[in-house]
Amino acid sequence: MTAAVSGKIMCVMVIGMIMAFGVSASEVDKKGHKGPEFLLKVLQVSEQQEGAFLAIMKEQHELRKMIHQQYQSLRKEERHAMEELHQETIDKISVVLTSEQLEAFKELKRHRRSQHKMHNKQEADKYAHYR
Repeated sequence: MTAAVSGKIMCVMVIGMIMAFGVSASEVDKKGHKGPEFLLKVLQVSEQQEGAFLAIMKEQHELRKMIHQQYQSLRKEERHAMEELHQETIDKISVVLTSEQLEAFKELKRHRRSQHKMHNKQEADKYAHYR
């Protein structure tokens, strides 16, 4: 599932909860309504439920952070492997292409990389209020 689809699903779910549980627009924090405090309102958690609910949410948050850290090294390894593969590609095509073609290839790669970074930033900014 892409980040865009995931973000849209989250948006629909939050809107549905707001409509279902009658949370007014003024109760929705414009800076982002992430976090257990927002859920307390949306889900109308009672005072009796609040302690257990917040304890579970805190524990789950810590576990999510741990999982993220656990797989971070794998993302670094993947990035390193892709960089090595790219260099291998450059080495191989440099035998086939002229120096001008090789430079054009490298420039295209730099351009695509910058476009990709810009797109990722735009997507991240679009859904920043969910963080």
